[in-house]
Amino acid sequence: MAYIPKGRRRSPWIREKIPFETVQQDTRYWSMQWRRSREIHLRNNPICTRCDQLGTLVDHILAVADGGEFWDSANWQTLCRRCHGIKTAHEAHARRG
Repeated sequence: MAYIPKGRRRSPWIREKIPFETVQQDTRYWSMQWRRSREIHLRNNPICTRCDQLGTLVDHILAVADGGEFWDSANWQTLCRRCHGIKTAHEAHARRG
């Protein structure tokens, strides 16, 4: 964390770091089975399904939080970081109502 001199306030646009322990994550993403499955999927499907750039992330088409199956490879798609962020933001917005 950056040093802030006494009496100076942190800029409002700089967010505080969230401790890793407080972030809720599905532990399946850390498993060796997921890492191997992800690697195979990206090798067979290297292009982002939305923008045709090189994809780096495996995304669940129907989010697991919305009832999608985690291990169903038919529910996976390759996305680049940008497209994944856009899709995730839309899903989060839809969940909030």
